[in-house]
Amino acid sequence: RYGPCDFEEMDNEEFRKIAKHIATNLKSEGTIDMDLIYSKEENKVYAIEINTRPSGTRYLSFACTDLNPLNLLVDIAVGKFDVKELEKDMKSYCTLEIPIGDYEGPAPQEPVKEYINGNFIVHGPKGYQRVTIRGKTREETFEIAKELTGNDYSF
Repeated sequence: RYGPCDFEEMDNEEFRKIAKHIATNLKSEGTIDMDLIYSKEENKVYAIEINTRPSGTRYLSFACTDLNPLNLLVDIAVGKFDVKELEKDMKSYCTLEIPIGDYEGPAPQEPVKEYINGNFIVHGPKGYQRVTIRGKTREETFEIAKELTGNDYSF
C-alpha cells in the first residue's frame, strides 16, 4: 500500500473532497472508514464500502497526514475535535506500507508506536509485522524502504 493515491487524472485532494462530501451528507459523527475505487475508463470515483470503525490502514493514514486517527477519536469523545483545526494541521507525506514478517532493523524507541527518526513505524504481531514509512517525496520514501529492508520498492 502507498499514499498519496494520486493518479494522472485525479489527485489526492479530489479523493479527500469526495470523502468529506459523503461524510457530510451522512451527517457522520466519529470515524468512518471509506473504501473508494477509481475507474480510469469512466474517470469516476465510487464509494464501495463505508464502515463506522477505525480503518485497518490507520498507520498509513497517520503516516500520510501526521494525524493519529485513534487520538482523534479520543478528541471527539472528550469534545475537543474541530474539523477546521484538523484540516489546518494536516500534513502531506508520501508513504509506503510493507509486510515484513518479523522486523529485524533498528530497534524501535519507546513508545514503540511512535515514528522512528520521524520516518517509519513497525506494527502488527510477530510473524505478521508491517513497516509503514513516510518521506517528503516518493523517492525519499523508497530510499528509506530500501535502507530498512534491502529491497527496491520503487515503481
